[in-house]
Amino acid sequence: MEDNDEMANQMADLVTALSTADRPLTCRHFQSAESWLFQWPEHTPDLLLLDIKLPRMDGMTLAHKIRETDPALPLAFISNYDDYVFDGYDVNALGYIMKPLTKEKLAHLLSKVPQTTTVPHLVLTTSQGQVVIEQYTIMYLEVVDHTVTVHPQERPPFSTTAQLKDLIPHLTDGFIQIYRSIVVNLNFVSELTGASLTLNDGTELPVSRKQKKAVQRAFIAHFRGLAENDR
Repeated sequence: MEDNDEMANQMADLVTALSTADRPLTCRHFQSAESWLFQWPEHTPDLLLLDIKLPRMDGMTLAHKIRETDPALPLAFISNYDDYVFDGYDVNALGYIMKPLTKEKLAHLLSKVPQTTTVPHLVLTTSQGQVVIEQYTIMYLEVVDHTVTVHPQERPPFSTTAQLKDLIPHLTDGFIQIYRSIVVNLNFVSELTGASLTLNDGTELPVSRKQKKAVQRAFIAHFRGLAENDR
């Protein structure tokens, strides 16, 4: 999705260049978020490329709107601005690529698409029954009074009968245990200090002395990875 016709044509040429008989690729151009929403979900792409700066509704707002109903649609951002790079994690983006888009960058992005056919999730038992939750929406899990409480991004916390030690093996690499009773999704960490970390919503959580170095390494590696892979 690109409001600049010249840039859109360049992207289309790159897609054509990467198309093969085994993996034919086609590209459709939309100049605004509203024009794409008008035909969705009847026509859903295998990969949605979003520019951040669009007329009226911007690309990040569109991504959040998509995620309200579709947690699995592969999407990525292409922009001249790096202001929103960490926001891409909030919508489970495949990448955040700085312009200009090159054949190598697009090929790397396309290589990630098959990995998104199944969104990692947890099936948790609560007092109201079973709850299915996508892992990318979980900010952190903590043990309170011997019960695991799950803190999702845009819904109230809830408790599950599962034990934290049993859930940890099923979590994706973006999660790390920062305290004996707390596991955090690094996608939501905005700041890391010596004895604590802060999430995007302002929540401050303690980091144990034992886990301090491991958390620091994971934090740096996690956020460096997106920039190194997609720039």
